[in-house]
Amino acid sequence: MTSFTHPCDDLLALCMAQWPTRDWVWLDIGADHSTVRRQHRDDALAHALPIGSASLARRCLRHNPPDDADVEAAIATVEDMVMPLVRAWPAPLPQTSLLCTAPEMASLVQQLATPADVSEATAALLLYSIDAVEAWFNRYADTVMGGPQRGLALSHAQIALLIIVRECLHHWGMQTLAVLEESHDQATR
Repeated sequence: MTSFTHPCDDLLALCMAQWPTRDWVWLDIGADHSTVRRQHRDDALAHALPIGSASLARRCLRHNPPDDADVEAAIATVEDMVMPLVRAWPAPLPQTSLLCTAPEMASLVQQLATPADVSEATAALLLYSIDAVEAWFNRYADTVMGGPQRGLALSHAQIALLIIVRECLHHWGMQTLAVLEESHDQATR
């Protein structure tokens, strides 16, 4: 197992202190690769994923806007990357949350989330249910199908980020997504 350090390591500690009854997974999505850290009780597990928002976009989202086949290819690619961790990790607790950091996260949330989507908040973090993230994906999918949300202007990297987050939540058994408040996100990058 590889050891990773990141300037935002204290975020995971903040989450664990704020919500001590939850397991936490921290997914730091970069342009070309991602880092995953899972805190399970007293054990810390760390992994590198050879996929990031820009590399997934380059690899799978070939049309502008991406079509159904592009999105399905991106989903399958992410599943191939994240499913081995499901088999390697201990089963998630009933309350397991995903802390996600990524350069595009604040602008993605700004475009897709509504104030009603926030399930919990602190001064630094916003928590969203898996159902809220699924609604974001459906809002995006509606734009692909020519629906009423046509005003969305997601970049290919933001679409890839949304797909990565959605697939990780589903396959890793997470109930909530934690993201940094925009002002804190800018300060930690």
